Amino acid sequence: MMKRSNTPEWAKILLQELTKPPQFLAGIIEDQKNKSQNHSHSQTTAEEQTSQRQHSYHHSETFRESSGDSGQRQPQNNQWPDSQTTWSQASSPYSRPQDYGPYLSDESVTEAKYNDQPSPEQAYHARRSAVGKGSSATSSKNSKADKQPRNRNERDVIQASLAHQQSSVKNPGTTPWRQILQNAGIPLTVVKQYGWKVTQAKYSGTAVRVQTSSNNYALKESSIDGRRIQFLHSAIRYARQQGFIRGPRFALSKQKRPYVIQDDQTYYATRWIDGRTVRFTSNTDVGKVAAALAEFHEATRGFEAASYNPPMEFDLKQMTKRRYEDLKMMLAEADGKTNQGTFDKLLLSIENQLRKDAEESLELLNDSDVQDFLLHDEYRAGLCHLDVIPGNFIYDKADAVRLLDLDLCTFAPRVLDIAHLLRRSLQMQEWDNEVAYVSFLNFDKVAAITHEEYLLIQALLTFPYKVWRLAHTRFRIFPEAAQVDELKRYIRQEEKRHQFLEALSSQISK
Repeated sequence: MMKRSNTPEWAKILLQELTKPPQFLAGIIEDQKNKSQNHSHSQTTAEEQTSQRQHSYHHSETFRESSGDSGQRQPQNNQWPDSQTTWSQASSPYSRPQDYGPYLSDESVTEAKYNDQPSPEQAYHARRSAVGKGSSATSSKNSKADKQPRNRNERDVIQASLAHQQSSVKNPGTTPWRQILQNAGIPLTVVKQYGWKVTQAKYSGTAVRVQTSSNNYALKESSIDGRRIQFLHSAIRYARQQGFIRGPRFALSKQKRPYVIQDDQTYYATRWIDGRTVRFTSNTDVGKVAAALAEFHEATRGFEAASYNPPMEFDLKQMTKRRYEDLKMMLAEADGKTNQGTFDKLLLSIENQLRKDAEESLELLNDSDVQDFLLHDEYRAGLCHLDVIPGNFIYDKADAVRLLDLDLCTFAPRVLDIAHLLRRSLQMQEWDNEVAYVSFLNFDKVAAITHEEYLLIQALLTFPYKVWRLAHTRFRIFPEAAQVDELKRYIRQEEKRHQFLEALSSQISK
């Protein structure tokens, strides 16, 4: 074995000089650090901040077929589906927040101008770092945020500065597509495997929009392997045969596969669709998302891939137990700290209520009728999206809502998608009863919601999922100041949340 020689002193000095950032970047980085230290964080959540930015991209197919959307049935007297009793109103009126512009997910960053909002390149990398942090009933993946530099300010400033230099060209749209792909970390050989004749590329969310001589595509580095992409491709084709045309269409490589592999990394592309993302502050949008999810679930019942099928997610009781055990460990960790931070103190201030909610959730899930329902439903399982965030749903030109980014999709009870949609829209609308009614109505129009499903939804909403997820991200992945703001907002909404849960429980028991 060769003996490693010591590096000469002159070489060390040269290496240090070469690895220093340019002087203009060093100054910007220092200014950014100073601003960051003096910056007082707003109480506005990341969801509310991103909702105020205009956004009109997404990556799916522009279908030729009409959507066939049925007209939405208007509520008459706030009755639940299949119920003769009216929804119990909370004791105090809820104030509905402003109906903001198009939403992205709570981890997303939109395209914007330099020095005003994140640049396209910065937004792309920020969203890629958030992949894997979305909620799901599936086993959690290693977040790509773990692989990002810990000095997030320095990284973002450098990316923004480089993007600013790029945008200083007279026409930013003329940036060579090869450079865009290379900056996004996508090898040019990926394009060759698809056989595309690329004319232009542009950052957009977690993907790169690739314009070819014949079509537009959303190309992205995949967080799932080729087997799962093949499964999704087959499932979407099956759903289309059943009349569901709202899913993405995967581009096929020269080898007729819905993905390509380069240097042990998997990539896939879907046909692009122009439109706007839905708003979870709009009851109309929430209702259309609910209908699309319900139709997708029903259209995929009976599907089974020929080779690989991902694990099902029907053991909701065990899933909730795991999360509760994790939450108890994090509570103990916060309590055991010598120097407790603001997040730790806030978390411990609601410990008793967190434990009470989690135990009540498990009690509901332990109901024998609920368990029998899950066992029966597993034998006729449909697919759930499991990443129900605004950025994963888009209106097309026919005003139909399309489903995007099905990376977490698997066989599961549809109550998981219902609960995900309800939780996020209720949090954005301060737990207004009306948004729940609209969601239930649209799911029920596709397939009647059973008593056991209502109990499951109650159990999933009772569990303090938001706190568990915030704490899990902070303790297990990385801490951010925004997590403190989100926890404060959760605490402020607790009274309204429990009023809603009491009304829900009362309605179910009638």
